[in-house]
Amino acid sequence: LRVTGVQTCALPISVMVQGDRDLITQVIYNLLENAAKFATPGSQLYLGLTVNGEKAYVTVRNAGATIPAEEIPLLFERFHKSDKSRSEDKDGYGLGLYIVKTILAQH
Repeated sequence: LRVTGVQTCALPISVMVQGDRDLITQVIYNLLENAAKFATPGSQLYLGLTVNGEKAYVTVRNAGATIPAEEIPLLFERFHKSDKSRSEDKDGYGLGLYIVKTILAQH
């Protein structure tokens, strides 16, 4: 396994999010999968949830190489693949984060 676990940050309150449960699950899955793919071997992922007003925000973080600044605007674009040498999955299609963007645009 590339990562050894996921550290979470629990909120002291319950949070209700309106949306399609399956699609929101797909968003979280894709974000965690992408973070794990580019994590430093043997490290942990971080999954956090914060609330600001009526919106909930999910944070997914890994201990891995920093994404170059010029790549950041492209991360959620269709078929975009960052430096292939950073990932064990060199055969992916570059759709995971694009799917996240598309689902979140519907919510």
